[in-house]
Amino acid sequence: MRRRTVLAVIAVLTGPTVEAQSFVVTLGKDTVALERATRKADRLEGDLFTVAPRTRRIHYVATLDARGYVTRFELTSTPAVENPPAATVRLIEDVQDTLATIIRIQITAQGTRTDTTRFRVGRGAVPFVGLSTALLEQLTLQAWKAGGDSVAFETIVAGQRQATPNYVVRKGRDSVAVDYFGLPFYLRVDGKGQVLGLNGMRTTQKFLASRLNSLDLELAAQPFIARERSGQVAGQLSPRDTARATIGGAALLVDYGRPSKRGRTLLGSVVPFDSVWRTGANAATQFSTSADLQVGDAVIPAGKYTLWTLPTPTGVKLIVNQQIGQWGTDYNPAKDLLRLDLKAEPLPGTVEQFTIAVIDLGGAGELHFDWDRTRWILPFRIRAP
Repeated sequence: MRRRTVLAVIAVLTGPTVEAQSFVVTLGKDTVALERATRKADRLEGDLFTVAPRTRRIHYVATLDARGYVTRFELTSTPAVENPPAATVRLIEDVQDTLATIIRIQITAQGTRTDTTRFRVGRGAVPFVGLSTALLEQLTLQAWKAGGDSVAFETIVAGQRQATPNYVVRKGRDSVAVDYFGLPFYLRVDGKGQVLGLNGMRTTQKFLASRLNSLDLELAAQPFIARERSGQVAGQLSPRDTARATIGGAALLVDYGRPSKRGRTLLGSVVPFDSVWRTGANAATQFSTSADLQVGDAVIPAGKYTLWTLPTPTGVKLIVNQQIGQWGTDYNPAKDLLRLDLKAEPLPGTVEQFTIAVIDLGGAGELHFDWDRTRWILPFRIRAP
């Protein structure tokens, strides 16, 4: 009896078990997010610091029921640097049984805007916040309790008007896959389902996350805040750009996203071999020409297209596709017009940011695709009307 009394006293003095967790998220050699969270039986509370396009502090609290499911989620996102003014966002997600009520409050200098949406969700739906590893861990912990090699859940993404189907699939004793818009994150986990690391190389995001023993979040965030205050804003990770030229009276335009090398191995890793690549980042690369183009024995008729590439260990093909306006993961091979071999030549130095150029050679031209230490070239000439 005395032993039970002593244990009860210890429980009262120590309170509920608190598990601290910290993560750093990187894209190549660059840090893009830092996170620190604490977990109790009835609560997950965390702070997420993100770098791009501007620095932001995100504080969130998830209320957990006896099953470990999220019944309420509150998030506040504020700019880390005061000027120029940026929106503060408050998010409240309330889940009662299978009905989710989402209240999004955006506060700007022009005033406050509030949007409320309600939709049905499955039991155990989990809020999703980009770059948050602790919330992905909420999925793995729920999957561990559910048991089985494949467990279906739904995620709630702010701004969407319905839940997104998701899954946690065991890939071995210490690895699981979690769906990310149709592509898998691979999470390294311990025997309890806690996340030790994340590998997003199979997704379009390419992020990696590592668990840290501890993290002074405010101290770690200071260099990024100081850099932004000095005018060095991180900006979009893969900004949009255009390349234009008028050659022989024909107007040509390429609209594309510009990812950066960031110290990574590109071909065969960031851009896998034998897999169609969007030839840039984010939305599909758009191409238009006002005149027919002769490329060897092939012809690209005047019109609008998307450009894709197929890298292999022995060479790269450019794919001219007739579908336009889509996201960069929405490739439809049935819409292919042509597949054309690109000529490769080495560059004298390293090109950090992917660059497309339209080169005027007087009645003829070239498309150049430069990245790292290689240039891929598509020569063409303007066909007479």
